[in-house]
Amino acid sequence: MPLRKILLIAGLVISVLILGRVEHRPVRSAQLQNDLQSKALTFDIDLIQEGDIILRKGDSVLSHLIARNLAPADDMSHCGMIFRVDGRLQVIHTISKAISDIDGIRINTIEDFITEAASGHYCIVRYQKPLGIKTMKSEALHLLKQRVPFDHDFDLETSSHLYCTELIRVLFLKSGEQDFFSKRKVLGKQILDFAPFFNPNHFETVYASKR
Repeated sequence: MPLRKILLIAGLVISVLILGRVEHRPVRSAQLQNDLQSKALTFDIDLIQEGDIILRKGDSVLSHLIARNLAPADDMSHCGMIFRVDGRLQVIHTISKAISDIDGIRINTIEDFITEAASGHYCIVRYQKPLGIKTMKSEALHLLKQRVPFDHDFDLETSSHLYCTELIRVLFLKSGEQDFFSKRKVLGKQILDFAPFFNPNHFETVYASKR
């Protein structure tokens, strides 16, 4: 059975037994809700640079499964890369249609990205070395234009379909960086996990929300 179906079935079973229903809308902290309503972020936007990675913990059952199986990674379940597009910093990332209206790669404002963070749980990390931002941004925008679908098979041998950490890895490799991404076996599949983003040899934390 494909990994996608296994995860979806597992998510459905858990949601029925524990939650009674599948709920994808995030539970926002009062502080985060107030900040977003006032059009203010919980951090100084001037701290952010192109090429920073933003991670969040989603609120769906599937997000909880991902966070649990891809630990240790500060309980995160999703990530994207920040670029300046149309004059503002935005996040390019990819999500499965199982928990989104769109399948695959998309672009969102940072504000929209963090509204999907469960209880305001998100962080921003930065690679320790200078990045080939122009190359990474050009590739990211190309993939966005191509509307590359989500990689439900979690296949690292092709970039015709991409999941979130796989997209970040493709952008790093495209710019000539080393392949420092680590893998974790989940249900027989080698999945790229979030651990490298919390390795001080590779990344530093720019901002981490308080839960």
